[in-house]
Amino acid sequence: MKTVDEAIRNYVDENIPNISYDSTFREGIKFAQKWINVEDELPSNTKNVLVKNDKEWVSIGYYMEGYKIWEDIAPVGQKEFGNVAYWRPIEIRV
Repeated sequence: MKTVDEAIRNYVDENIPNISYDSTFREGIKFAQKWINVEDELPSNTKNVLVKNDKEWVSIGYYMEGYKIWEDIAPVGQKEFGNVAYWRPIEIRV
């Protein structure tokens, strides 16, 4: 996954002649809301992330690299989440 700085540099390099604040803001929103396919990249080991399955259900979970499995943090009584298809970071502000 690209860092925010890398994404900004790539966008500016590709669009510098036509850059506008509106389009830059919109591209930033798209980047922040992008879901990452688990076949393309996995998150850091045991780091909580948003996860989405193939039925578009969303939860919070983490990947256990040593076991090659996902664990989801689901409310008590929720049915099994199923296979994780996508993930994205959770921004934590302190």
